[in-house]
Amino acid sequence: MPPPDPAAQHQAYLDYQSRRPEPVRTPVVETLRNATVTGIARTSRSPEGVDIQDSGVYAADGALCPLGLHRACNISKDNVAPDPLPQARRATEAAVPGRHLFCGLLGPHFGHFLIESLGRLWAADELAGDVRSLVFIVAHGPGRTPLDDFASDVLAALGLTLPVRSVGRPEVFEELVVPSQLFGFHLRAGHPRFHRFVHSRLRDPAAAGARRLYVSRGLIGDIPGEAALEALLGAHGFRIVHPETMTFAEQIAAYNAAETILAAEGSAVHVIGLVAREDQRIGVIKRRPGPFAMGMDQIRGFSGRAGVRIEPDDDASVMARRLAAAGFLV
Repeated sequence: MPPPDPAAQHQAYLDYQSRRPEPVRTPVVETLRNATVTGIARTSRSPEGVDIQDSGVYAADGALCPLGLHRACNISKDNVAPDPLPQARRATEAAVPGRHLFCGLLGPHFGHFLIESLGRLWAADELAGDVRSLVFIVAHGPGRTPLDDFASDVLAALGLTLPVRSVGRPEVFEELVVPSQLFGFHLRAGHPRFHRFVHSRLRDPAAAGARRLYVSRGLIGDIPGEAALEALLGAHGFRIVHPETMTFAEQIAAYNAAETILAAEGSAVHVIGLVAREDQRIGVIKRRPGPFAMGMDQIRGFSGRAGVRIEPDDDASVMARRLAAAGFLV
């Protein structure tokens, strides 16, 4: 069977989304008393081939809270929920006391966590008084524990030290604050309110470090000719980094310090995008076929300056010409 055509697959996601109500793309906060959060009960598939996860947030009377729906847009894990809450999916235990912040789905993969699980955290700036926990829904995905693997490091870097409550089966919360999702696959450039939240916590233009960086996937080995590319860039003063060997804090520090960043397309681009500035030159070397390269909208939205998309080639002389033309080799 031939591999799926990326452009056709992307169009299928867009066709599916065009039939759905528009998600909220402005800062909105809704507070619910005795709200139910359901874990993911099933995965079904739309006629366009989009996988749909069933989970949601419900008011005390069982009515769906549309603001709590997750919007994935172009990946095969969108989110719908029945309305009203079925009797079989109601919580059987007493409400968790206190006030809690609903944060959406807990992405099972580092890149998806950055894109899909941070977009509601901006509301932490808006809340006065006691908040007991950050509430995430556990999503379908690889058999790993994101909170232990990487999520806790990201949250700590954002200055969020509240306990995380991961919902896998229905739970009731005495008071649940539900913010709109201001960053995600439905809003790749992010909303300015989310930009301010992230930048106030992660940006440090005074950070010390290499001024020219190449963020490599060389240890993974899925970019054509990357070994020769590393040698070429090293000869032009680039520091070569492999983000999977660095902590999240180390990555943020390195990207803050750099004036020029080249990155192989991957999850690290989303980390770069969080702290990208208008005075930085950022390029992304494509890894996937088709016209898309991840993170380009994010880089533009967060920095105010478009990134440069670069086609890979296993011929180092070809790459040298392309990078020179794009202003990365001086």
